[in-house]
Amino acid sequence: MTEGQTGNPLSGGKLMMLVGIGAVVATIVTVTAVLPAEYGRDPTGIGSLLGLTGLAHHDRGAATPSARFHDRAFRTDVVEIPLFPKGGSGPDRLEYKMRLAEGGTLVYSWRVQGGTEEGVYYDLHSETDGPDIKVVEFKQGDTSKADGSLVAPIDGVHG
Repeated sequence: MTEGQTGNPLSGGKLMMLVGIGAVVATIVTVTAVLPAEYGRDPTGIGSLLGLTGLAHHDRGAATPSARFHDRAFRTDVVEIPLFPKGGSGPDRLEYKMRLAEGGTLVYSWRVQGGTEEGVYYDLHSETDGPDIKVVEFKQGDTSKADGSLVAPIDGVHG
């Protein structure tokens, strides 16, 4: 026997059975792992049990694409807002918001100057207009600075 030859080759029937088993296993892996991880589709529910659905980096019908292109320059606002301690001689709370259509992007950066080290309380959220107000909360806390961006999940005011 020369190198590379098999002493007992598989019969045609056994080879077909192994190919069939391989096809079934490949289908199971595709449906339970690849579809949830790559496309966010989980027909069996196993992908969410295994935490695979969160791995999908893209959704073919996504409302918020990875790249955005604009017809006009970004608007930049610099706003100085005096803050007063509670019970002081001025307002101790303020909301600063921007009106955006759903899918619009707000890039923000703010700093507290001359304040306490813990900063101020902030509440980043979006809300609709009208009598049936819908609020979407993002983040709340105390800090002296924040930087980020927000893609508006709804038409309304955001900030």
